[in-house]
Amino acid sequence: MTFQRRVLIYSQRGLSRHVSRCPGYEFEDLIAAELETADILAPGASKASPLLMKARGSLARRTRLYRALPSGLQLSGLGEGYDLLFAYVGLPRDLVTLDAFDLRRRAGAAVVWLQELAAADVAGYGPGLDVLNAFDHVICGLAETVPALAARLDVPVHYACWGLDALAFSPWPDPPERAIWFYNLSNVSQVTHEALLAHAKTSGAFYDFPTEVGVHTARDAAEHRWRYADRLRRSRYFYAGTARVRSRAHAGWKRGAAQAEFGSRYVEALAAGAILLGDRVPTPEFEASLGWEDAVIPVPYECPDIVDILAGLDADPARLAAARRRNVAEVLARHDCLHRWEQVLDLAGLPPSPGMARRRAALADRAALVAAAPEGEAG
Repeated sequence: MTFQRRVLIYSQRGLSRHVSRCPGYEFEDLIAAELETADILAPGASKASPLLMKARGSLARRTRLYRALPSGLQLSGLGEGYDLLFAYVGLPRDLVTLDAFDLRRRAGAAVVWLQELAAADVAGYGPGLDVLNAFDHVICGLAETVPALAARLDVPVHYACWGLDALAFSPWPDPPERAIWFYNLSNVSQVTHEALLAHAKTSGAFYDFPTEVGVHTARDAAEHRWRYADRLRRSRYFYAGTARVRSRAHAGWKRGAAQAEFGSRYVEALAAGAILLGDRVPTPEFEASLGWEDAVIPVPYECPDIVDILAGLDADPARLAAARRRNVAEVLARHDCLHRWEQVLDLAGLPPSPGMARRRAALADRAALVAAAPEGEAG
């Protein structure tokens, strides 16, 4: 019997190339390239659409009449008869694009993934959230937001951990030298940064950190993800903190108490075999997703003695080698895009595809290679 299923992926890639969107685009690309017969539809912006979308977003907080405003968005090639509509939405402001086109009637089932919406902000988005009721299921990437969003909507809301292309991030089968001593993706405190920088200047250690500020736009999402993964595969240490840390450093949450959440950087560093330093987030979702031994080695955000801590870790190479191997293997088994897509299909009541079986086999083969690799490799 021939397996046939058509998936419509509604993407924001035509409207934003900010680097924070790139993990979502990676997910969409992998679905379409390996897991499904899928069409990726991405609206494009006209000259008027930025102002129109801003007006729609502002009005959507107060009244459903925002739908009467044109969006100015452009989209071609929209077909019908899909088995599943899947929309990946990075931020709440993207929601006003979901009703710009008659998407829902084109598919038998519909699932939307809303990555970032603070629980304290749910009420403030007003009627703009109603568009989510057109979907059969809503997935939210922030666990503490799920109850607030579920109380607001008429459809079920579910939590999902970040996923990624675990095969692309894995250092095996050919682990490169870990020449980067510490990779700081602008997420350590100034005190910690100064200690790392001073050591790098005197010792010659390769401390990699951004020196620019401002808007971060990716020239090409796939290229950006490859370069990021390549750096992580070559890094010995990497830091990631909870949403509270990001809020303090970057004013990430606009209202209310910061949520105890963990972002994609956790999963990305583990997938690449970098030793992850930072916070073990005190939530059931963190323990269920990343709760294994040495997934995160606790290090405070303000850490003037970071160099001494790293020297102590370096003195136990067996522990580090075991942690790297375990981290890569766990991500291959739990956090590939395949595992997130399985959750989407389970919610939609749809069976797995042959492409998913092939992907599962590839993940198993890579995990076997990791298990069989010589001790210390990729260390």
